[in-house]
Amino acid sequence: MNIYDNECLGASFTARVFTSKENNLPKPRLALFIANWYIVLSNFSHKPLRVMTSLFSLLILIVVIPLSAQTTGTIIVHMHGMKNDNGLMRVALFSPQDRFPSDKPFRGQTTTILKGEAECVFEHVPFGEYAVSAFHDENANQKLDLGLFGPVEAYGFSNGARSFLPPPFERAKIVFREEKMVAKIEIK
Repeated sequence: MNIYDNECLGASFTARVFTSKENNLPKPRLALFIANWYIVLSNFSHKPLRVMTSLFSLLILIVVIPLSAQTTGTIIVHMHGMKNDNGLMRVALFSPQDRFPSDKPFRGQTTTILKGEAECVFEHVPFGEYAVSAFHDENANQKLDLGLFGPVEAYGFSNGARSFLPPPFERAKIVFREEKMVAKIEIK
């Protein structure tokens, strides 16, 4: 948070501006401009200008405040049920625009396994709908090994989605609208 002091027409004010490169929040100059004009308009005693000041205040509430709302957060993927700690866990986060599940997810990570559990943290994820797929790459060959009747390595999807074929996005979908969310996946 940055704090800016300013003075206009004898009235001083402090503008507290939350800035962030990731969230594209309003720049400090915009907040100072709005605050300066608010003071200018509120110093006049004419009735039409008071109405205009009220409308301007409403405009600030409608336009500027939503701009400063947080639009990204962290998704923590917690996986459990792995039979051993061999190899790695490969985790993919898919948005609705991605072909789920495919080789090109929105984001992907690899993590180690400890006592049959693993965790991945995806930071600065825009709010929205996502699906997660994960598999236990026991031999660390960077792919899900397939046998005659499907995968031979354990795998899982968000929202408990499970089927012989990969589930559709809608069944594995999670809705992400919080600062921090934990998605639990059972690996079988």
